[in-house]
Amino acid sequence: MARGVDHLVLPVPSLDVARQRYEALGFTVNKDGIHPFGTSNCCVFIENGVYLEPLAVHDEAVIAEKISQNSFVGLDSKYRALIGDNGLSAISIQSNDAEADIKHFTGPYENGPSTLKFSRKAIHPDGTEDTLSVDGAFCLNPDFPALSLFTCQWQGDPSVISKIKTAPKHANTVVATIGVELSSNDMPNALAYLGHAFGADFTRQDDDSYDFAAPNCHIKLIKGDQPLHAVAVTFSVTSLEAVGTCLEKSKIAYDSSGDTIKVAAALGQGVTMQFTERTSLT
Repeated sequence: MARGVDHLVLPVPSLDVARQRYEALGFTVNKDGIHPFGTSNCCVFIENGVYLEPLAVHDEAVIAEKISQNSFVGLDSKYRALIGDNGLSAISIQSNDAEADIKHFTGPYENGPSTLKFSRKAIHPDGTEDTLSVDGAFCLNPDFPALSLFTCQWQGDPSVISKIKTAPKHANTVVATIGVELSSNDMPNALAYLGHAFGADFTRQDDDSYDFAAPNCHIKLIKGDQPLHAVAVTFSVTSLEAVGTCLEKSKIAYDSSGDTIKVAAALGQGVTMQFTERTSLT
């Protein structure tokens, strides 16, 4: 069965830098969250559920202690060492059974059996608190250090999970994350990897382009000159005018063409971001 996208992991140099950038883009950013393994985030929740996770180093000593047993911080540290502390390092995939994911990923991707299991405090915009718990598994291809895939199974009371992931109103009127564009210089390897993780084959568009309409987000793979990595994220908005107003107020340069506004990658942003009034990329 084809899987949907849970969220996108975006390494940033600090949460202050990320918050400043995302608010300048017109997003409402959630309060900081601290992981028990030394990283921290300030999530941007989106109405269709595919949210953004700006991720920063919170406590280097804790990371040093946990890194040998924790694939999440291990991958983040490797990404920062090889690529930098600004980008899109991982796609998290929806899961209903983390234990089954571990079995599924074992074999084709031998680095995959590493598990994700943690709980942390979540602070809502109104100041109230809940505890969130996540289980998951990693599907890793050592040929592609610039993009990791892992599943995310949210555990606990559904009403608490729903409250944690409730999307606020965004000044830029974003209502959905509808596309992620990837690029690779090794298309067969990338297609096999992505197809195994998402549980579906990608459809060939032409010699240099394939895509997969995940249940909640369109994944596109184009031929490039570097190992698999993320290129852009596309959002659906209800008003392009509102996007332009946010960007002009913040003095952020952008390109406008037809029904799309494009903002180049920048510090705290990681990848190119596109805003369109379309509801899908198909």
